[in-house]
Amino acid sequence: MDILAEESFDSTMVMMGLKRPDNQFYEYYHDLKEKTSSIKNKLFLLAAEDIEFKDVLN
Repeated sequence: MDILAEESFDSTMVMMGLKRPDNQFYEYYHDLKEKTSSIKNKLFLLAAEDIEFKDVLN
């Protein structure tokens, strides 16, 4: 079992941030869906604006 599935085994919902779309985004998203297929309830998020995450987290 991979670490993501192992750590989220008893979670109700797993929320994951997506990388900024680029020319390979289709392949990235397809691969991500495949790798997270064992996680039943997941939500992929994409930031709608440019933000400095270090400012949000501090």
